[in-house]
Amino acid sequence: MLIPLAALDPKDMSFSVNKFCEMLGINRKAKYLISAIANREKYNDFLKLDDEIKVGEFVTCRGGDGELLERGADGSLT
Repeated sequence: MLIPLAALDPKDMSFSVNKFCEMLGINRKAKYLISAIANREKYNDFLKLDDEIKVGEFVTCRGGDGELLERGADGSLT
């Protein structure tokens, strides 16, 4: 679950965590809501990235998590 961005911005009064919870009928302290907030914060950090991924950085892909070992000339990643 990815919580709406506006729910995390205290200056944005268009949406709140309370309204989000009421809409879904869940408790504000539910473990999946806490997880959704953490996921949203990680996603926001990801959106701020603008550089190329460098060898040695930690990456996540559909194959799993790990360290980028090599970038091929054809664009392949290992």
